Amino acid sequence: MTNLNTMFAVLEELPPGKFTTGDYVRMRRRLFGRSADVGTPARELDRAVAEGYLSVDGGVYEERRTK
Repeated sequence: MTNLNTMFAVLEELPPGKFTTGDYVRMRRRLFGRSADVGTPARELDRAVAEGYLSVDGGVYEERRTK
């Protein structure tokens, strides 16, 4: 199961605005190291989109201010 707290910690460190999966993965690795399994960032982003925290358009994510 993914941890939304981890996702929010990463999002807080990213510059505001739009970001790609690669930006998210680089920040996640900087914060938590490379030991996380490879699929985890994708699952976190998919869950965040499904739950309405992020929107995605053509592989570019953006935080949604309201759910």
